[in-house]
Amino acid sequence: MIVETACAAYNPFFVPEDRFCLCVSTIALCPLAFHSPGILPHEEAVKDRFGALITAVLAGSGYAVVSSRQVRQALSRAYVCRTAPQDRPAGRHDDLSVREQFSRELRAAYHADAVLYPEIIVVQADYTAGTARWCGAAQKVNTSCRAALELLTGSGYGKVPALSILIHVRDMTDRRLYSHAAGIEILQKIGVRRSVEIPAERLLKGELRNRRAIETALGPLVKSRREAASVRIQVRPEASPS
Repeated sequence: MIVETACAAYNPFFVPEDRFCLCVSTIALCPLAFHSPGILPHEEAVKDRFGALITAVLAGSGYAVVSSRQVRQALSRAYVCRTAPQDRPAGRHDDLSVREQFSRELRAAYHADAVLYPEIIVVQADYTAGTARWCGAAQKVNTSCRAALELLTGSGYGKVPALSILIHVRDMTDRRLYSHAAGIEILQKIGVRRSVEIPAERLLKGELRNRRAIETALGPLVKSRREAASVRIQVRPEASPS
């Protein structure tokens, strides 16, 4: 499935930024999901790689991160509590949904304030003059033969499928707090007479492109956090002389 999106600049926060920074210190990281599952032969390796990169960016900006492995464990415990009433600790409410139980597990075990859901999606990227631009990314799309042809015929334009990462952050009641996307790489090159598919085994292996996309998708969230930390340092009262 291909998502039509221009990824135009917009405010990715669904709550005031200062409120987000005040309320969110610990983020639970869900495993990476694929909008079009089966597109890659190495999905598990991609999940691990992107999970590590997201954790590094969040931790580097001051957030505590609950790993995707710990999130999976919390989800498993939530399902157990729903499907095996005899295993529920005393005092549990029988009418809790799996989602509510999942949130309770994350809060109790890891003090999570929010949950981050990363997803790889396929979008349509516009290209012109041999370059595709989408969701903050840019990449050359012409094969060498196509580039030579356009020197004689002029630049072509159109659309090409591309991969983007989509980040959602929700609070523990499942309310949206943040949503932002960033481009990663194209899925096709433009040849003289036809499009040329990028081999699946080569996709999402560029460390620089992957990290740049994650930093873009998390950019406003990280920037807000750092600005809030800077303000707190500035207004901190000076220690009284002894």
